[in-house]
This record gives sequence, C-alpha cells and structure tokens, in this order.
Amino acid sequence: MIDVYAFATPNSLKVPLALEELGLDYKLHSINIRKGDQKTPDFIALNPNAKVPVLVDHGAEGGPLTLTESAAILVYLAEKTGLLLPS
Repeated sequence: MIDVYAFATPNSLKVPLALEELGLDYKLHSINIRKGDQKTPDFIALNPNAKVPVLVDHGAEGGPLTLTESAAILVYLAEKTGLLLPS
C-alpha cells in the first residue's frame, strides 16, 4: 500500500494523478497547509522540511520507503512500474 500526504497544490496533485494513471492502489491523506497541518510532529516525522507532497511506499523492496518532492516521487513511481519513462 502507498500512502500519499498532500494538499490541493499543483505539485501535490501530480502524485495522485500519476498513481491513478499507473493503476496503483494508494490512500490519500489531506494535509491542510492553510491550517498548519504540515507543522505537526507526526508530519514533521515524515518530512522535516514540512512540505507536501510525501509518499510512503509500504511495499517497497527492503521495507517502507518515504519520499518527498514531487519530481522525485514521480521518477520513483515511473521506475517502480516501468511506465511513463523510456527504458
């Protein structure tokens, strides 16, 4: 299972869009940056930079993998599935 922590920002929206396109199962967690949800201790434990999006892949090889920054997340998902990037 993949957990995605995001808000309605352009960079955050890229991640669930890619997950839908790739057909991967995920759970979306809303992090309301207008209310400061990104500064809670639980979220800071995921991303010390207090920024969305964050992806946690619980099925990653070697155990759970946490990624931040939309570009890094998108490249990871493309490499994981073998789709969206040329070989």
